[in-house]
This record gives sequence, structure tokens and C-alpha cells, in this order.
Amino acid sequence: MKVLYLDAEGTVSLQWAKTLGVDTSKEIFLHLKPSSLEETYNILHGAIKSSIFDLIVVDSIAAMASNAEIEAAAEDNLMAVSARGNNRGLKVTGALLNLSQKERGSAPAVILVNQLREGMSLYSGSVLPGGLQQRYISYLTVEFRAQNSKNFKVKDTMIARAAAWKLTKNKVNGKLIDGEFLVYVENYGPYSVGDINSFNQVLFYAVKLGLIEKAGMWYTI
Repeated sequence: MKVLYLDAEGTVSLQWAKTLGVDTSKEIFLHLKPSSLEETYNILHGAIKSSIFDLIVVDSIAAMASNAEIEAAAEDNLMAVSARGNNRGLKVTGALLNLSQKERGSAPAVILVNQLREGMSLYSGSVLPGGLQQRYISYLTVEFRAQNSKNFKVKDTMIARAAAWKLTKNKVNGKLIDGEFLVYVENYGPYSVGDINSFNQVLFYAVKLGLIEKAGMWYTI
């Protein structure tokens, strides 16, 4: 498998990726840092057309700034410029993926990373920056949220961080499922850095399915 990682945020640590078990050798993993929204989509579209890569990751939509925003003065009003650029870019992305599937019988998997933001209204809840097109182009939308109250610590040392995930859109098999897991950031017992505690996931579903009763911090069968 060949992977293209478009790091628009410029925050990805390849050393941490290696620790998690990712093969970051140049023959398999290409890590690029595009400087603008337009450059990101030009690279993305070119990569889809080339059919070289099996997986393409764009990290992240929220971090991409258009050339107009980069070159503008601080006081310039450029509302929705990035949203319009993303809408165009994602529309072309969807068309190229469909064309690749039609002509070659396959297309690369594209993962679009974004970040939830608080809406401007008290009643709007969390919103996704970057335009509405991303809601229509995606086949699967997975929402992750930190669960800081469920982090695992030993004294003052953080051992594992808790996260909850939820499928908010699923065009593959129709089921909208959710769950929780712990990711270890320190070696602890049988777990190494980057491992996921599967027992926590099993316990989550056992409670959800009524196999185990939960009352506060206590579990009963």
C-alpha cells in the first residue's frame, strides 16, 4: 500500500507515527506540507489521476487557507472564501474518484480530517468548517471526541487517553454505531504506546446491550 499524507497543519510527527507502527519509509509513505488550499487540492487531484496511491489523507480541512486569505491584509473581509474553495475542490475530488472507479475499476481511499467548531448561535451546536460539500461527498463520517473524565492515570502520570467515536453518516452498510476506547500514551502492563484497550470497548457494548448493569463506577452481571 502506498500512502500520501497531505499535512496542511504541519503538525504531524513522523517519529510518533513510527511509534504507533506506521511504516514511514519513502517507498510507502509520502509526507507533503502544502502551503495553501489551492495547492492541497491540486496535489490531491493529481494523485487521484495518477492512480499511484492507495490511500490519501488530507489533514485538515479546517487548517487550509486559500491564497486570497494568505495574501490579504488582516482587516480584509473574506468571509466564506475557504468554504467556497473547499466546495469546488471536494466536488472535483468526488468526480475524479468516480471517474477512476469507472475507468480503472478502483480508486484510492481518501480520508478528509476536520475539526469540530462551536457554532455562532447558542442553538447551533458544533459545526464543521470548510463548506457543506464535505457532508455530501463522504461515504463514512466518523466523529471523535475526547473523554477527558475517563482518562487513565497513575498518580499524576497520564497512561491512556479516552475517546468516544460515532458514525454520523454511513453509505456503506447503513448502520450508525458508536463506541469508546483508550489509547495508551505510556507503556503499562501488557500495553505498549499506541495500543488500544479492547477490553474497554467490550465493556462499553456489554453495558449498551444490557448484558452488564452499570451504576456509577460499579458494574454488575
